[in-house]
Amino acid sequence: MAGEQQQLIRVRFSKDQLTVTKISDAKPKPFDRKEGLVKLELTVAQIFHKVLNKARVVDIFKQDDYRVLGDTLYKILMQDPEVKKFFLPEFKSIYRDKQMRCQISLEFDSDMYRLAALPWEYLRIEENKEDNIPSFFIAADTNRQYDIIRTIDDGIQGELVDFKNQREINVIAVSVNAADKFVDKPAFTEMLTRLNRKFMLENSSDSKFNFIPIEDPVFRQFSETLEEQVQSLPGPYVLHFFGHAKMQDEKSSLGFMNDSGNIDWIESQRFAAIFSPANKNNLSRNPALIVLQACESGQVNDEGKGLAADLVRQGIPAVVAMQNEITEVTSHSFMSRFYEDLIKGDDVAQAVTKGRYFLGCEYNKQEEYDYYDNNSFGTPVLFISTNFPLQLMPKQESVNKQGVRTKKKCLKCGKIVQNTIDEVHRLNNCGGKLVPWSEAESAGDQTATKSVTADLAARMSVASSAVSNN
Repeated sequence: MAGEQQQLIRVRFSKDQLTVTKISDAKPKPFDRKEGLVKLELTVAQIFHKVLNKARVVDIFKQDDYRVLGDTLYKILMQDPEVKKFFLPEFKSIYRDKQMRCQISLEFDSDMYRLAALPWEYLRIEENKEDNIPSFFIAADTNRQYDIIRTIDDGIQGELVDFKNQREINVIAVSVNAADKFVDKPAFTEMLTRLNRKFMLENSSDSKFNFIPIEDPVFRQFSETLEEQVQSLPGPYVLHFFGHAKMQDEKSSLGFMNDSGNIDWIESQRFAAIFSPANKNNLSRNPALIVLQACESGQVNDEGKGLAADLVRQGIPAVVAMQNEITEVTSHSFMSRFYEDLIKGDDVAQAVTKGRYFLGCEYNKQEEYDYYDNNSFGTPVLFISTNFPLQLMPKQESVNKQGVRTKKKCLKCGKIVQNTIDEVHRLNNCGGKLVPWSEAESAGDQTATKSVTADLAARMSVASSAVSNN
Protein backbone atom coordinates (compact mmCIF):
# COMPACT_ATOMS: atom_id res chain seq x y z
CA MET A 1 0.00 0.00 0.00
CA ALA A 2 1.60 3.25 -1.12
CA GLY A 3 2.41 5.69 1.65
CA GLU A 4 1.59 3.15 4.37
CA GLN A 5 2.59 4.18 7.90
CA GLN A 6 2.97 1.90 10.87
CA GLN A 7 2.61 2.27 14.62
CA LEU A 8 3.77 -0.26 17.20
CA ILE A 9 2.17 -0.33 20.65
CA ARG A 10 3.42 -2.60 23.44
CA VAL A 11 0.91 -3.62 26.13
CA ARG A 12 2.45 -5.25 29.20
CA PHE A 13 0.40 -6.96 31.90
CA SER A 14 1.89 -6.91 35.40
CA LYS A 15 0.32 -7.87 38.70
CA ASP A 16 -1.02 -4.43 39.62
CA GLN A 17 -0.25 -2.47 36.50
CA LEU A 18 -0.84 -2.27 32.78
CA THR A 19 1.93 -0.46 30.90
CA VAL A 20 1.33 0.84 27.37
CA THR A 21 4.21 2.08 25.22
CA LYS A 22 4.01 3.69 21.80
CA ILE A 23 7.34 2.91 20.17
CA SER A 24 7.22 6.17 18.19
CA ASP A 25 7.57 8.23 21.38
CA ALA A 26 9.05 5.51 23.68
CA LYS A 27 7.26 6.87 26.75
CA PRO A 28 5.72 4.06 28.84
CA LYS A 29 2.32 4.95 30.29
CA PRO A 30 1.46 2.97 33.45
CA PHE A 31 -2.16 2.30 34.44
CA ASP A 32 -3.55 0.65 37.55
CA ARG A 33 -4.84 -2.91 37.31
CA LYS A 34 -7.32 -4.27 39.86
CA GLU A 35 -8.18 -7.79 38.88
CA GLY A 36 -11.06 -8.01 41.32
CA LEU A 37 -12.99 -5.51 39.21
CA VAL A 38 -13.10 -7.95 36.27
CA LYS A 39 -13.26 -11.24 38.14
CA LEU A 40 -16.51 -12.22 36.41
CA GLU A 41 -15.14 -11.32 32.98
CA LEU A 42 -12.00 -13.41 33.61
CA THR A 43 -14.09 -16.42 34.55
CA VAL A 44 -16.32 -16.04 31.48
CA ALA A 45 -13.33 -15.74 29.13
CA GLN A 46 -11.55 -18.73 30.68
CA ILE A 47 -14.62 -20.98 30.44
CA PHE A 48 -15.36 -19.83 26.90
CA HIS A 49 -11.79 -20.55 25.82
CA LYS A 50 -11.81 -24.08 27.24
CA VAL A 51 -14.99 -24.91 25.35
CA LEU A 52 -13.62 -23.41 22.14
CA ASN A 53 -10.54 -25.61 22.43
CA LYS A 54 -12.56 -28.79 22.63
CA ALA A 55 -15.38 -28.16 20.15
CA ARG A 56 -14.23 -29.32 16.72
CA VAL A 57 -17.63 -28.55 15.24
CA VAL A 58 -18.69 -25.26 16.81
CA ASP A 59 -22.31 -25.18 15.76
CA ILE A 60 -23.21 -24.70 19.43
CA PHE A 61 -21.77 -21.18 19.14
CA LYS A 62 -23.38 -18.37 17.20
CA GLN A 63 -22.06 -15.10 15.89
CA ASP A 64 -23.30 -13.25 18.98
CA ASP A 65 -21.33 -15.59 21.24
CA TYR A 66 -18.03 -14.48 19.69
CA ARG A 67 -19.10 -10.89 20.20
CA VAL A 68 -19.70 -11.64 23.89
CA LEU A 69 -16.22 -13.18 24.15
CA GLY A 70 -14.67 -10.21 22.34
CA ASP A 71 -16.51 -7.69 24.54
CA THR A 72 -15.42 -9.60 27.66
CA LEU A 73 -11.76 -9.43 26.64
CA TYR A 74 -12.21 -5.72 25.93
CA LYS A 75 -13.47 -5.14 29.49
CA ILE A 76 -10.48 -7.00 30.90
CA LEU A 77 -8.07 -4.85 28.89
CA MET A 78 -9.88 -1.54 29.44
CA GLN A 79 -10.84 -1.93 33.11
CA ASP A 80 -9.13 1.37 33.95
CA PRO A 81 -11.01 4.26 32.26
CA GLU A 82 -7.66 5.92 31.67
CA VAL A 83 -6.61 3.01 29.44
CA LYS A 84 -9.68 3.62 27.31
CA LYS A 85 -8.86 7.34 27.14
CA PHE A 86 -5.42 6.41 25.80
CA PHE A 87 -6.62 3.96 23.18
CA LEU A 88 -9.75 5.63 21.81
CA PRO A 89 -7.89 8.48 20.04
CA GLU A 90 -5.51 5.88 18.57
CA PHE A 91 -8.40 3.80 17.24
CA LYS A 92 -10.04 6.94 15.87
CA SER A 93 -6.99 8.18 13.97
CA ILE A 94 -6.22 4.74 12.55
CA TYR A 95 -9.82 4.14 11.49
CA ARG A 96 -9.90 7.44 9.59
CA ASP A 97 -6.48 6.99 7.98
CA LYS A 98 -6.62 3.87 5.80
CA GLN A 99 -2.88 4.21 5.10
CA MET A 100 -2.14 3.58 8.79
CA ARG A 101 -1.34 0.21 10.35
CA CYS A 102 -1.01 -0.59 14.05
CA GLN A 103 0.76 -3.59 15.53
CA ILE A 104 -0.18 -4.34 19.13
CA SER A 105 2.26 -6.49 21.06
CA LEU A 106 0.87 -8.27 24.14
CA GLU A 107 3.46 -9.05 26.82
CA PHE A 108 2.97 -10.70 30.21
CA ASP A 109 4.98 -10.84 33.42
CA SER A 110 5.50 -14.35 34.78
CA ASP A 111 2.80 -13.90 37.42
CA MET A 112 0.30 -12.94 34.70
CA TYR A 113 0.57 -16.02 32.49
CA ARG A 114 -3.00 -17.02 33.21
CA LEU A 115 -4.00 -13.86 31.34
CA ALA A 116 -1.69 -14.92 28.50
CA ALA A 117 -3.75 -18.11 28.24
CA LEU A 118 -6.85 -16.13 27.23
CA PRO A 119 -7.82 -16.02 23.52
CA TRP A 120 -6.88 -12.39 22.87
CA GLU A 121 -7.25 -12.88 19.12
CA TYR A 122 -11.03 -12.53 19.63
CA LEU A 123 -10.69 -9.08 21.25
CA ARG A 124 -13.50 -6.83 20.03
CA ILE A 125 -13.28 -3.04 20.22
CA GLU A 126 -16.54 -1.45 21.31
CA GLU A 127 -18.49 0.98 19.16
CA ASN A 128 -17.56 4.66 19.44
CA LYS A 129 -20.88 6.37 18.67
CA GLU A 130 -19.53 9.86 19.24
CA ASP A 131 -16.98 9.51 16.43
CA ASN A 132 -19.13 7.16 14.33
CA ILE A 133 -16.68 4.24 14.59
CA PRO A 134 -18.32 0.79 14.56
CA SER A 135 -17.24 -2.09 16.79
CA PHE A 136 -14.76 -4.54 15.25
CA PHE A 137 -12.67 -7.64 15.96
CA ILE A 138 -9.26 -6.03 16.10
CA ALA A 139 -7.20 -9.08 15.02
CA ALA A 140 -9.33 -9.70 11.93
CA ASP A 141 -11.01 -6.39 11.13
CA THR A 142 -12.29 -5.77 7.62
CA ASN A 143 -9.73 -3.01 7.01
CA ARG A 144 -6.84 -5.24 8.15
CA GLN A 145 -5.16 -2.31 9.91
CA TYR A 146 -4.29 -4.05 13.18
CA ASP A 147 -1.98 -6.93 14.03
CA ILE A 148 -2.23 -8.74 17.38
CA ILE A 149 1.12 -10.23 18.39
CA ARG A 150 2.24 -12.13 21.48
CA THR A 151 5.82 -11.24 22.39
CA ILE A 152 7.82 -13.62 24.60
CA ASP A 153 10.73 -11.79 26.21
CA ASP A 154 11.77 -14.19 28.99
CA GLY A 155 13.91 -16.34 26.68
CA ILE A 156 16.53 -15.87 23.97
CA GLN A 157 15.94 -12.91 21.68
CA GLY A 158 15.53 -13.96 18.07
CA GLU A 159 17.41 -12.47 15.15
CA LEU A 160 15.66 -11.03 12.10
CA VAL A 161 16.79 -12.04 8.63
CA ASP A 162 18.07 -9.66 5.98
CA PHE A 163 15.11 -10.02 3.64
CA LYS A 164 16.04 -7.38 1.07
CA ASN A 165 17.92 -9.80 -1.19
CA GLN A 166 15.70 -12.84 -0.63
CA ARG A 167 14.06 -14.17 -3.79
CA GLU A 168 12.31 -17.29 -2.48
CA ILE A 169 10.77 -18.92 0.56
CA ASN A 170 12.03 -22.43 1.32
CA VAL A 171 9.88 -24.64 3.54
CA ILE A 172 10.80 -27.93 5.20
CA ALA A 173 7.36 -29.54 5.38
CA VAL A 174 6.97 -32.18 8.10
CA SER A 175 3.82 -34.33 8.11
CA VAL A 176 2.85 -37.10 10.52
CA ASN A 177 0.10 -39.48 9.45
CA ALA A 178 -0.07 -41.97 12.31
CA ALA A 179 -2.30 -45.05 12.15
CA ASP A 180 -4.23 -43.98 15.24
CA LYS A 181 -4.12 -40.22 14.49
CA PHE A 182 -4.27 -39.77 10.76
CA VAL A 183 -4.21 -36.62 8.63
CA ASP A 184 -5.01 -35.97 4.99
CA LYS A 185 -1.45 -35.89 3.72
CA PRO A 186 -2.38 -35.69 -0.02
CA ALA A 187 -4.39 -32.52 0.62
CA PHE A 188 -1.43 -31.01 2.47
CA THR A 189 0.95 -31.85 -0.38
CA GLU A 190 -1.53 -30.49 -2.91
CA MET A 191 -1.71 -27.17 -1.04
CA LEU A 192 2.08 -26.81 -1.07
CA THR A 193 2.36 -27.89 -4.70
CA ARG A 194 -0.26 -25.35 -5.74
CA LEU A 195 1.76 -22.58 -4.09
CA ASN A 196 4.93 -23.77 -5.79
CA ARG A 197 3.25 -23.65 -9.20
CA LYS A 198 1.49 -20.35 -8.59
CA PHE A 199 4.77 -18.57 -7.91
CA MET A 200 6.81 -20.07 -10.72
CA LEU A 201 9.10 -17.49 -12.28
CA GLU A 202 8.36 -16.56 -15.86
CA ASN A 203 10.29 -18.66 -18.42
CA SER A 204 11.92 -20.66 -15.63
CA SER A 205 11.48 -23.85 -13.63
CA ASP A 206 12.30 -21.94 -10.43
CA SER A 207 9.63 -20.79 -7.98
CA LYS A 208 9.39 -18.22 -5.21
CA PHE A 209 7.93 -20.97 -3.01
CA ASN A 210 9.69 -24.30 -2.57
CA PHE A 211 9.20 -27.16 -0.12
CA ILE A 212 11.08 -30.28 0.95
CA PRO A 213 8.95 -33.00 2.57
CA ILE A 214 9.81 -35.02 5.68
CA GLU A 215 7.17 -37.68 6.15
CA ASP A 216 6.29 -39.59 9.34
CA PRO A 217 9.50 -38.93 11.28
CA VAL A 218 10.44 -40.84 14.44
CA PHE A 219 11.44 -38.26 17.03
CA ARG A 220 14.79 -39.77 18.04
CA GLN A 221 15.92 -39.43 14.41
CA PHE A 222 14.22 -36.13 13.66
CA SER A 223 17.05 -33.74 14.50
CA GLU A 224 19.48 -35.60 12.24
CA THR A 225 16.94 -35.83 9.41
CA LEU A 226 16.13 -32.13 9.72
CA GLU A 227 19.82 -31.16 9.67
CA GLU A 228 20.31 -33.04 6.40
CA GLN A 229 17.63 -30.91 4.77
CA VAL A 230 18.87 -27.68 6.35
CA GLN A 231 22.29 -28.27 4.80
CA SER A 232 20.70 -28.39 1.34
CA LEU A 233 19.00 -25.00 1.68
CA PRO A 234 20.57 -21.58 1.13
CA GLY A 235 19.65 -18.80 3.53
CA PRO A 236 16.69 -18.66 5.93
CA TYR A 237 14.03 -21.35 5.91
CA VAL A 238 10.60 -22.16 7.35
CA LEU A 239 9.85 -25.33 9.33
CA HIS A 240 6.21 -26.32 8.81
CA PHE A 241 4.67 -29.11 10.92
CA PHE A 242 1.38 -30.68 9.82
CA GLY A 243 -0.12 -33.16 12.25
CA HIS A 244 -1.52 -33.27 15.76
CA ALA A 245 -0.82 -31.46 19.01
CA LYS A 246 -2.60 -31.34 22.34
CA MET A 247 -2.74 -29.48 25.64
CA GLN A 248 -3.68 -32.00 28.30
CA ASP A 249 -3.27 -31.72 32.09
CA GLU A 250 -1.53 -28.38 31.51
CA LYS A 251 1.14 -30.09 29.35
CA SER A 252 1.59 -29.35 25.65
CA SER A 253 2.73 -32.09 23.25
CA LEU A 254 3.39 -32.60 19.55
CA GLY A 255 2.67 -35.89 17.75
CA PHE A 256 5.48 -37.78 16.02
CA MET A 257 5.50 -41.39 14.77
CA ASN A 258 6.64 -44.33 16.87
CA ASP A 259 8.20 -47.56 15.55
CA SER A 260 4.75 -49.20 15.36
CA GLY A 261 3.32 -46.45 13.16
CA ASN A 262 1.19 -44.94 15.93
CA ILE A 263 1.32 -41.48 17.47
CA ASP A 264 4.23 -40.67 19.81
CA TRP A 265 3.47 -37.63 21.99
CA ILE A 266 6.57 -35.48 22.57
CA GLU A 267 6.31 -32.81 25.26
CA SER A 268 6.84 -29.26 24.08
CA GLN A 269 10.04 -28.55 25.99
CA ARG A 270 11.65 -31.71 24.67
CA PHE A 271 10.77 -30.72 21.10
CA ALA A 272 11.92 -27.11 21.64
CA ALA A 273 15.28 -28.35 22.96
CA ILE A 274 16.20 -29.31 19.37
CA PHE A 275 16.59 -25.60 18.66
CA SER A 276 18.37 -24.65 21.90
CA PRO A 277 21.85 -23.09 21.60
CA ALA A 278 22.75 -25.16 24.67
CA ASN A 279 22.08 -28.40 22.76
CA LYS A 280 25.44 -29.89 21.75
CA ASN A 281 23.80 -31.53 18.76
CA ASN A 282 21.81 -28.48 17.77
CA LEU A 283 21.11 -27.56 14.17
CA SER A 284 23.62 -25.63 12.11
CA ARG A 285 20.85 -23.08 11.40
CA ASN A 286 17.55 -22.69 13.19
CA PRO A 287 14.44 -21.84 11.17
CA ALA A 288 13.49 -18.18 10.84
CA LEU A 289 9.84 -19.18 11.18
CA ILE A 290 8.08 -22.26 12.54
CA VAL A 291 4.49 -22.97 11.47
CA LEU A 292 2.51 -25.44 13.57
CA GLN A 293 -0.51 -26.56 11.57
CA ALA A 294 -1.86 -28.59 14.47
CA CYS A 295 -4.83 -28.11 16.80
CA GLU A 296 -4.06 -26.64 20.25
CA SER A 297 -0.40 -25.98 19.30
CA GLY A 298 -0.84 -22.28 20.12
CA GLN A 299 -2.25 -22.73 23.61
CA VAL A 300 -0.48 -21.45 26.72
CA ASN A 301 -1.03 -22.85 30.21
CA ASP A 302 -1.17 -20.86 33.44
CA GLU A 303 2.64 -21.12 33.76
CA GLY A 304 3.24 -19.65 30.31
CA LYS A 305 4.24 -22.99 28.79
CA GLY A 306 3.11 -24.30 25.43
CA LEU A 307 4.49 -25.50 22.12
CA ALA A 308 4.67 -22.12 20.39
CA ALA A 309 5.78 -20.22 23.50
CA ASP A 310 8.52 -22.74 24.32
CA LEU A 311 9.88 -22.58 20.76
CA VAL A 312 10.04 -18.80 20.82
CA ARG A 313 11.94 -18.94 24.12
CA GLN A 314 14.71 -20.78 22.26
CA GLY A 315 15.18 -17.73 20.04
CA ILE A 316 13.00 -18.75 17.09
CA PRO A 317 12.04 -15.31 15.68
CA ALA A 318 8.40 -16.20 14.97
CA VAL A 319 6.00 -19.10 15.48
CA VAL A 320 2.52 -19.32 13.95
CA ALA A 321 0.27 -21.89 15.62
CA MET A 322 -3.38 -22.86 16.13
CA GLN A 323 -4.88 -22.26 19.57
CA ASN A 324 -8.18 -24.07 18.93
CA GLU A 325 -9.49 -27.13 17.20
CA ILE A 326 -9.70 -26.42 13.47
CA THR A 327 -10.56 -28.57 10.46
CA GLU A 328 -7.75 -29.47 8.07
CA VAL A 329 -9.56 -27.95 5.11
CA THR A 330 -9.93 -24.63 6.91
CA SER A 331 -6.31 -24.61 8.09
CA HIS A 332 -5.10 -25.37 4.52
CA SER A 333 -7.06 -22.35 3.30
CA PHE A 334 -5.47 -20.16 5.95
CA MET A 335 -1.97 -21.44 5.16
CA SER A 336 -2.37 -20.79 1.43
CA ARG A 337 -3.34 -17.18 2.05
CA PHE A 338 -0.63 -16.78 4.72
CA TYR A 339 2.21 -17.94 2.46
CA GLU A 340 0.95 -15.91 -0.49
CA ASP A 341 1.17 -12.74 1.58
CA LEU A 342 4.62 -13.65 2.92
CA ILE A 343 5.84 -14.09 -0.66
CA LYS A 344 4.41 -10.69 -1.57
CA GLY A 345 6.55 -9.11 1.16
CA ASP A 346 4.21 -8.80 4.13
CA ASP A 347 5.80 -9.37 7.50
CA VAL A 348 4.58 -12.38 9.43
CA ALA A 349 2.12 -10.34 11.55
CA GLN A 350 0.50 -8.75 8.50
CA ALA A 351 0.23 -12.13 6.80
CA VAL A 352 -1.42 -13.69 9.86
CA THR A 353 -3.88 -10.78 10.10
CA LYS A 354 -4.89 -11.13 6.46
CA GLY A 355 -5.33 -14.84 6.99
CA ARG A 356 -7.56 -14.24 10.01
CA TYR A 357 -9.62 -11.74 8.03
CA PHE A 358 -9.93 -14.28 5.21
CA LEU A 359 -11.29 -16.92 7.61
CA GLY A 360 -13.64 -14.46 9.30
CA CYS A 361 -15.00 -12.57 6.30
CA GLU A 362 -14.32 -14.45 3.06
CA TYR A 363 -13.91 -18.19 3.56
CA ASN A 364 -17.29 -19.89 2.98
CA LYS A 365 -19.08 -16.54 3.41
CA GLN A 366 -22.00 -15.45 1.26
CA GLU A 367 -23.19 -12.26 2.94
CA GLU A 368 -21.90 -9.81 5.52
CA TYR A 369 -24.14 -11.32 8.20
CA ASP A 370 -22.04 -14.53 7.87
CA TYR A 371 -18.89 -12.74 9.07
CA TYR A 372 -17.20 -14.07 12.22
CA ASP A 373 -19.75 -16.85 12.68
CA ASN A 374 -17.32 -19.56 13.81
CA ASN A 375 -14.13 -19.84 15.84
CA SER A 376 -11.68 -20.12 12.94
CA PHE A 377 -10.84 -16.40 12.58
CA GLY A 378 -9.34 -16.26 16.08
CA THR A 379 -7.60 -19.63 15.92
CA PRO A 380 -4.24 -18.62 14.34
CA VAL A 381 -1.90 -17.07 16.90
CA LEU A 382 1.49 -15.43 16.41
CA PHE A 383 4.35 -15.52 18.92
CA ILE A 384 7.60 -13.60 18.36
CA SER A 385 10.92 -13.21 20.17
CA THR A 386 12.02 -10.09 18.30
CA ASN A 387 11.21 -6.42 18.80
CA PHE A 388 9.05 -6.36 15.70
CA PRO A 389 7.76 -9.03 13.30
CA LEU A 390 9.87 -11.06 10.90
CA GLN A 391 9.81 -10.33 7.17
CA LEU A 392 11.07 -12.97 4.71
CA MET A 393 10.74 -11.28 1.32
CA PRO A 394 11.05 -7.72 0.01
CA LYS A 395 7.76 -5.91 -0.55
CA GLN A 396 6.33 -6.06 -4.03
CA GLU A 397 6.18 -2.36 -4.75
CA SER A 398 4.25 -0.35 -7.26
CA VAL A 399 6.08 2.13 -9.46
CA ASN A 400 4.66 4.98 -7.38
CA LYS A 401 5.85 3.46 -4.13
CA GLN A 402 9.32 2.82 -5.50
CA GLY A 403 9.54 6.51 -6.27
CA VAL A 404 9.28 7.65 -2.64
CA ARG A 405 12.46 6.06 -1.32
CA THR A 406 14.33 8.70 0.66
CA LYS A 407 17.21 9.18 3.03
CA LYS A 408 15.93 8.92 6.61
CA LYS A 409 17.20 9.19 10.17
CA CYS A 410 16.17 7.12 13.19
CA LEU A 411 14.94 9.32 16.04
CA LYS A 412 15.81 6.62 18.56
CA CYS A 413 19.42 5.64 17.75
CA GLY A 414 20.36 8.48 15.38
CA LYS A 415 21.56 6.25 12.54
CA ILE A 416 21.08 7.29 8.91
CA VAL A 417 19.27 4.90 6.56
CA GLN A 418 19.82 5.49 2.87
CA ASN A 419 17.15 5.08 0.19
CA THR A 420 14.35 3.48 2.22
CA ILE A 421 10.55 3.42 2.32
CA ASP A 422 10.44 2.01 5.86
CA GLU A 423 8.79 3.96 8.69
CA VAL A 424 10.43 1.90 11.44
CA HIS A 425 14.17 1.27 11.88
CA ARG A 426 14.56 -2.52 11.83
CA LEU A 427 18.36 -2.86 12.05
CA ASN A 428 19.51 -4.57 15.27
CA ASN A 429 15.91 -4.65 16.53
CA CYS A 430 16.03 -0.88 17.10
CA GLY A 431 12.34 -0.14 16.44
CA GLY A 432 12.84 3.65 16.32
CA LYS A 433 10.78 5.91 14.08
CA LEU A 434 12.37 6.84 10.74
CA VAL A 435 11.75 10.36 9.45
CA PRO A 436 13.02 12.13 6.33
CA TRP A 437 16.49 13.55 6.83
CA SER A 438 15.34 17.18 6.70
CA GLU A 439 12.74 16.55 9.41
CA ALA A 440 15.30 14.67 11.48
CA GLU A 441 17.63 17.66 11.47
CA SER A 442 14.75 19.86 12.68
CA ALA A 443 13.77 17.32 15.34
CA GLY A 444 17.38 17.11 16.46
CA ASP A 445 17.56 20.87 16.86
CA GLN A 446 14.36 20.87 18.92
CA THR A 447 15.61 18.01 21.08
CA ALA A 448 18.89 19.80 21.68
CA THR A 449 17.04 22.98 22.64
CA LYS A 450 14.81 21.08 25.07
CA SER A 451 17.87 19.38 26.58
CA VAL A 452 19.67 22.67 27.13
CA THR A 453 16.52 24.24 28.57
CA ALA A 454 16.00 21.30 30.96
CA ASP A 455 19.62 21.42 32.05
CA LEU A 456 19.41 25.16 32.67
CA ALA A 457 16.21 24.74 34.66
CA ALA A 458 17.83 22.03 36.81
CA ARG A 459 20.88 24.19 37.56
CA MET A 460 18.69 27.20 38.33
CA SER A 461 16.71 25.07 40.78
CA VAL A 462 19.89 23.96 42.56
CA ALA A 463 21.16 27.53 42.74
CA SER A 464 17.83 28.77 44.06
CA SER A 465 17.87 26.12 46.81
CA ALA A 466 21.40 27.07 47.79
CA VAL A 467 20.45 30.73 48.07
CA SER A 468 17.42 29.91 50.20
CA ASN A 469 19.50 27.78 52.55
CA ASN A 470 21.95 30.64 53.07
